[in-house]
Amino acid sequence: MAQIETKSIDSKLRIAYKKDAQRSDHPIVEDFESMLRQIENRVNVNSFKNTEYFTYSNISGLHRIPLSTICYVHADSNYVEIVLADKTKIVLARTLKSIEIELRSFGFVRCHQSYLVNNKHILSFEKNALLILDNGDRIPVSRRKKKSIRALCF
Repeated sequence: MAQIETKSIDSKLRIAYKKDAQRSDHPIVEDFESMLRQIENRVNVNSFKNTEYFTYSNISGLHRIPLSTICYVHADSNYVEIVLADKTKIVLARTLKSIEIELRSFGFVRCHQSYLVNNKHILSFEKNALLILDNGDRIPVSRRKKKSIRALCF
């Protein structure tokens, strides 16, 4: 079962440090923020701050992909194909509705019976009811959703 991981690494570091600092034998550090900045500089944590992930499992194990890399999700019966910005495709035995419920609050919109699109990857909306994505793919928009997609995205 896939799930969204939204906790930032920064908050995980803060929680871990505070738990460690509560031990009686731990030396008291005067400037916690200064120490945190030093850690961030060493590990380059800033690039991972507030990154949300889509987590899924398959035969080879458990995997995480940043939501920002997902361009769209295409459904075919009870299977979905997740297409990433680099055009990598991931096939899962899930329904589009279950994926939509998880991703709706992260800027993903249902534009067609078979497509769920990441709003951040939409470049343009053509008159013939096609969304053009930044990876070059063209996604159809249903007649019923044409107005709402145009209003939501532009």
